[in-house]
Amino acid sequence: MPRLPFHSGLTLMLAGLMLSGGAALAQPADGGSETIDLRPMWASGQSSRYRITQSEVTRVEVPQLDRSRESTTEFEVEVSWRVLEAAEAGGGTAEMVIEDMAMTATAPNGESRRITADGGGEGTEPTQQW
Repeated sequence: MPRLPFHSGLTLMLAGLMLSGGAALAQPADGGSETIDLRPMWASGQSSRYRITQSEVTRVEVPQLDRSRESTTEFEVEVSWRVLEAAEAGGGTAEMVIEDMAMTATAPNGESRRITADGGGEGTEPTQQW
């Protein structure tokens, strides 16, 4: 299976996705003192699926030659979450699986190459405690 290069933008998106279940508090619109809990209320067996895409354009300018070159890279990842156990206080155990990953790179000359990798089968422990 081809390996995808490690890319910081994709990593940041995945980290944001994983941390999105964190605590968030807001105040009621009427200005009252009651606190509203915006954390997700997970239930055992609940599942979610996310598709994340990122496009990146790189432009290199060479002033001495009075020209520029442009290349593009597109990243796609599909992730599924399944709650194995949920606690009333908001914690629990979840399984995250990277279902599919792909990267398409287009060179300045227009040549394009797509690299794909299927997730799941890499022998890593899929369970995460939060």
